[in-house]
Amino acid sequence: MILSLAAALAAAVGYGVSTIMQAVATRSTHGLAAVTTPLVVAALLVDGLAWLLSLVALDRLPLFLVQAVLAGSVVVVVLLARWFLGARLRRVDVVAVVAVVLALVVIGAAGGEQPAAAAPAGFVA
Repeated sequence: MILSLAAALAAAVGYGVSTIMQAVATRSTHGLAAVTTPLVVAALLVDGLAWLLSLVALDRLPLFLVQAVLAGSVVVVVLLARWFLGARLRRVDVVAVVAVVLALVVIGAAGGEQPAAAAPAGFVA
């Protein structure tokens, strides 16, 4: 369970980092040209890695827990936006970040290990 929870947390961080990478890249270019910049391509690779980590987490943890942890990527975006995008963190933002983190801790404590369900016979190749 600990490895799966760590994978979900790493995926949330990966999604947040990828979002900031894309935001930084699009500030310097406009339109479809942004898609071909190295930073956006790297961000897409980080997104793919985060998705693979979320699959690792889904192997042992219930869906509701993994989705809740992945939603925590919003916290990563808020914190990184301060440094990389120059966004101002207001008091309400800090309260929201603390609330999200506390809620994730409660959800994490409530969710136990759950083995993956076997696929129906028609889905197996």
